[in-house]
Amino acid sequence: MPKKFKTYNLIPLLVVLPVVTFSCNFDIHQAMMPNEIQGLELFKKVTGKDAAEIISRLHMKDVSSQDNIILYYQSEQNQATIYVSYFQYLFLADKYIHEMRKKIREEDTGFSQYAQFKARGLDINSVVGYSQIHYFFAHYNYTFWLAIDRSIARKGLAQILEVDEIELPLINEL
Repeated sequence: MPKKFKTYNLIPLLVVLPVVTFSCNFDIHQAMMPNEIQGLELFKKVTGKDAAEIISRLHMKDVSSQDNIILYYQSEQNQATIYVSYFQYLFLADKYIHEMRKKIREEDTGFSQYAQFKARGLDINSVVGYSQIHYFFAHYNYTFWLAIDRSIARKGLAQILEVDEIELPLINEL
């Protein structure tokens, strides 16, 4: 006679699984968070509550993501920053990108030349501002914002997306 399945056997799994899954979230996107971008070395990484506070200050409101990481890159000539936020659900990441896109297009945010294009099956948004090119997009439950100097912007985005540079529009085409 087969053993009866007891629901209390699932309790440890239901408690441990979310913790294991959450702690591994950023491992999924290591290619999009490299140690080097076009000769710029990663020199600072901010995570957790500190990253959430920085991102909330930039947006002048609380950003309700579950986890955040900010990566700072630099060389003698250039710099870049990648902001990554993890959301519990895909629709929340998409909603966040939609809200950013709307705010940038409708309000005075210091950004101009808004453009959108597809790359690697993703809707990539781009703007110019604060002496850099900015790309932002959702990928699964994550939002990415790459702020990068104009001279290496296209190559840097291609590297992060793992696509050939030729697949991306030229900066002056945006």
